[in-house]
Amino acid sequence: MYPAIGVTADGKAIMAFSLSGPRYFPSAAFAHVNLLQGGSVHVVAAGAAPQDDLSGYPQFGGNGVARWGDYSAAVADGSSEWLAAEYIPGNIDSTAFLTNWGTFVYRVGSEDEGIRTEGRNRLVVTFVGLEHRV
Repeated sequence: MYPAIGVTADGKAIMAFSLSGPRYFPSAAFAHVNLLQGGSVHVVAAGAAPQDDLSGYPQFGGNGVARWGDYSAAVADGSSEWLAAEYIPGNIDSTAFLTNWGTFVYRVGSEDEGIRTEGRNRLVVTFVGLEHRV
């Protein structure tokens, strides 16, 4: 999987990434990082299902393992950062669109501010072009 790291002008860094494993369906997450260590992992959009798209099926050219985790972004915006990562929102019919993943876009402030998710600071854009504001 490929994370993205954004750094503000005052040197604060945040890493955006997809998180998945035995206890997690593919989810959007972030962590504050510095030169010596990473901070706690914060899940901002919990995955609702396993990944299921055409990249994992031999009938569509896949090798049986679905492609995942190569789309993350991080951009500084003053003292906060806009981040994006892949996740499985659970509201996409993979049989109709041949995929079920989405991109979660959100803003995080400094460690003191925490996660900002109100109003226009959080937006979910799905792969199939549907838009849902949260």
